[in-house]
Amino acid sequence: MKKIVAIDPGKSGAYSIFEGDQFVNVYYLDDFEDYRRIIAYKPDAIIIEYVHAFPNQGTVSMFTFGYYTGIAIMTAMLATENVYKVDPTKWRRYFRLLTGKYAERKSNAYLEAKKYTSKVNLRTADAFLIGLYGIKALELYKE
Repeated sequence: MKKIVAIDPGKSGAYSIFEGDQFVNVYYLDDFEDYRRIIAYKPDAIIIEYVHAFPNQGTVSMFTFGYYTGIAIMTAMLATENVYKVDPTKWRRYFRLLTGKYAERKSNAYLEAKKYTSKVNLRTADAFLIGLYGIKALELYKE
């Protein structure tokens, strides 16, 4: 059974774990120990949201975001050779979550994720949905 991890990078990021096509749990990415746990889990595949800079964002916030995204990408590369970078519009389009401002999109992602599991919250919903996208659309659980 394939072990799959989905990472939503950022300072308040999260990651979800799937075994085969079954959801296991979702966790916060709060410190370096959390990234070590991902590597120690020895996943068969990692799906990472591949984000980019946005207009009108401050330099400090973009530096911080890039810093945590870099850590997440390096973690994925150390954990497995099967790293899938997914643009946010791809997984959001799959779940029909493209409209609205940031807060509304986050809220809608949470409501969508709650349809599948009660283990998510506003902070972890994206990580869950990125993983579910990998399971359903990319079919990463198949041998």
